[in-house]
Amino acid sequence: VQRTFNLEDLVLKNYPHLEEHSEALLEIHKRYRQKKRHCQSMDFDDLLENWLELLLGHGKGLTLKQQLSYILVDEYQDTNQVQAQILQELSKPHQNLMVVGDVMLDKYIWGTIDRISPEAPVPVVHVENVDYHAGGAANVARNISGLGGRVSLVGLIGEGPNGSNLKTILAEDNLSNHYLVSDPNRITTVKTRIIAQGQHVARLDNEVKRVADKETTNALKIIMTPLFEKVDGILFQDYNKGVLSVELISWVMDRAKEKSIPVYVDPKKHHFSCYRGARLFKPNYAEYLSIKNIEGDLK
Repeated sequence: VQRTFNLEDLVLKNYPHLEEHSEALLEIHKRYRQKKRHCQSMDFDDLLENWLELLLGHGKGLTLKQQLSYILVDEYQDTNQVQAQILQELSKPHQNLMVVGDVMLDKYIWGTIDRISPEAPVPVVHVENVDYHAGGAANVARNISGLGGRVSLVGLIGEGPNGSNLKTILAEDNLSNHYLVSDPNRITTVKTRIIAQGQHVARLDNEVKRVADKETTNALKIIMTPLFEKVDGILFQDYNKGVLSVELISWVMDRAKEKSIPVYVDPKKHHFSCYRGARLFKPNYAEYLSIKNIEGDLK
């Protein structure tokens, strides 16, 4: 199926050696279509065209798209134009995710070392370059956006240049919307990595780990409420910086259950039992073992 070409153009473009037979080919094509109509039959190309029309122009098409959990494609590079458009339409309802969790600013200091400090047995790093990147839940959101998904990122930042810097970095993503609540009583988490001669020399963490207060948690709820009508999945990213309290997790899980929205969890070390009903729960091995009362917390 090549919808952008009529048959005559297609022959001239791909089969120039058949140009002298183009009139005969057009006549065969015409009779073939007439025969299909007369017999009320369809071939594979007709099925593709009708599938695409259904997905684009009918309410039932949206229902079909929403019923699919996975779309598996064999040899995507061999799909034609209509097949590719069908795949794009089928995947649209499954590309809207809400990421909720601890956002951070990752700072990288690059330099060289040529001596040890006379003040202490530590290397002296001559700074050559400084980079900033989205970290934590913000990095997860950027990765999803980079894969073509649409993301609504919800998190907390502090007032000041670090929070502004993070928002500037996130603004580069055309497929993301960012709902970052600014809390004057906390700072934006910044993880500074010092790298020299290809070696990770040290990491400096500037952060506040206390749980968000009631007012801030309510502000997050207000921002998130309309998003439940737009997203097809929710991803919790917990780095133990205070955003994901028991109250907020439980509230989100209840709303997700009401809306039949699947929830995926990347936890830290706390509140495991609050995620009851999640579709996917993924602690790493160390986090799993760190829970002292693991049986009670996972009941």
